[in-house]
Amino acid sequence: MTCSLAYQTPISAAVDAAFPVAAESLTEKLPAILRVESITYQPHANGVHTLCVARLYSDQACVTVNWKVIQPDRRIQAWSLVMVRWASHQACENGAIRIDRLVLAERPNAMTNLFTLVPHDSRIGERSVIVRAARLFAALPRSLALVFNLLLWDRTRFRRYIRGPSSLNHHHNYWGGNLQHAVETAELAVSMTSTVTGVDANLLIMGGLLHDLGKLSEYRYDPKGDTFTLSLRGQLVGHRDTLLEWLAVALVRVRPALSEKQHLALLHLFFASEHAPDHVGLRRPRMLESKILAAADRLSGQKDLFARSSNESPEGGQGRYHEGLRCAPFSLPRQAWGEAANDAVVGSGSLFGRSD
Repeated sequence: MTCSLAYQTPISAAVDAAFPVAAESLTEKLPAILRVESITYQPHANGVHTLCVARLYSDQACVTVNWKVIQPDRRIQAWSLVMVRWASHQACENGAIRIDRLVLAERPNAMTNLFTLVPHDSRIGERSVIVRAARLFAALPRSLALVFNLLLWDRTRFRRYIRGPSSLNHHHNYWGGNLQHAVETAELAVSMTSTVTGVDANLLIMGGLLHDLGKLSEYRYDPKGDTFTLSLRGQLVGHRDTLLEWLAVALVRVRPALSEKQHLALLHLFFASEHAPDHVGLRRPRMLESKILAAADRLSGQKDLFARSSNESPEGGQGRYHEGLRCAPFSLPRQAWGEAANDAVVGSGSLFGRSD
């Protein structure tokens, strides 16, 4: 029998002979909080207890565990965040490590990088996007990291965040499109700060990652048609007001960690609008970060539409018409300008040749 242990570099299958050592090594590599990849509840052979078996995931290591209880905590489901209560005597049982129990991690903290706790899923999209998101989160100060985790600690909300689309019929309208767009927007916004002074990059990372968060409840998946449609909340409320609702709850909980100016700046970043009529009550951007975020948001969306509609042949030319672009994009042939100029000639003589 082999225990279900797996690191990024897999452990040898022959762990049973030295199981206590392998188990101790494993527990040292695991973070305090893990994501439940899958879980089952079934009657135990003794007829009294319930046997629980769970596959736990983190980027550092994955492990299958089991435990028995009289009344299991059925709040623990796939994608729940949990903590392990290890048994005092380590043992391998039915291909899993026997533990005392799992405990639901109910209290968000700033130290847990949720992007390092994302099980592999065919509907998430490219794994590299998860890695980039984890890098962005790691750059946040603790106060903003806590706000982020307060918003996305819920297992259902986080799963929708990394699986859902960013639109129904326009840019990033595919599985994992929301996260792809969020990461691109944050990265583009931060890259713009390299030539601009006095801009808060942390605020732009938060803005990029969270500006479309309300779309998690704006769209719903229809399995019959295998498509996304507008939910009732999407019809009646919309994603901007949904984000405001969720953000207000999170900011109340984290208020001591943010000054009033930081609090208002975060709200202004998300809800300032350049072209909204005065009577709707929105304010025009008064922070450069708001304008940068809006530009990065548009660029990410246009980039996706151009990539999906452009002529991909080496000769370039006109691509496919897309309603979101209101045109068919045009692309130049590859190496349209020929070879690079000779460095010895550049900058010497007149514009059209030697001066002599």
